[in-house]
Amino acid sequence: MLAGALLAVAAAALLAPAPLAARVRQIQCACSPGCPHDTCTTEYQCYTQYMHDELKPLAYGCLRRSRNNLLCENKVPNIPTVICCDTDFCNRRTPSTTMPSSSLEMPSEIPPNILSHILAEAKSTNKPDFTSKLYPLDKPMVLSALFVGLFFLLAILWFGFYLLHKQSRTVKRLWKNRSQGEMTLSLMDVPSTC
Repeated sequence: MLAGALLAVAAAALLAPAPLAARVRQIQCACSPGCPHDTCTTEYQCYTQYMHDELKPLAYGCLRRSRNNLLCENKVPNIPTVICCDTDFCNRRTPSTTMPSSSLEMPSEIPPNILSHILAEAKSTNKPDFTSKLYPLDKPMVLSALFVGLFFLLAILWFGFYLLHKQSRTVKRLWKNRSQGEMTLSLMDVPSTC
């Protein structure tokens, strides 16, 4: 009886709507093409997409997932540049000069007022300063490459130790057989390690 009551309370708690304090803030973004009313709503970021060395945006809209910031890294200069922001309709503003080809380097032709605005916005959102020459370790590509490399290193080490252990067992068995008087070895006694 008590278990049934606890189960009912747990189900009611899970199915109840979240309180207003627990809900995530929504950001309004300018959106094109194909969005109704030329706007969209997201929990994460807005984006504006530019072709390299052009001022006119190709597209703008919403990023839906919180881990979708690979689009914002701009590592390859021959693809469209994507600029991300996280305030209402922040992607409607267009910069007055060419866009940077990489998020690691800042071109010198950006006017000081644009640079101070970008730096102030980056500091107000508690994001890492992108003018640093060092690549920060909180980027998803760096972390995924680190973990994949570590996994392969551990897999190679494990496989090497496995082969050494298997070889030492084979050598011990052959010496044991030889010491017991079996002087002949056949190819059937030596297992293949391939």
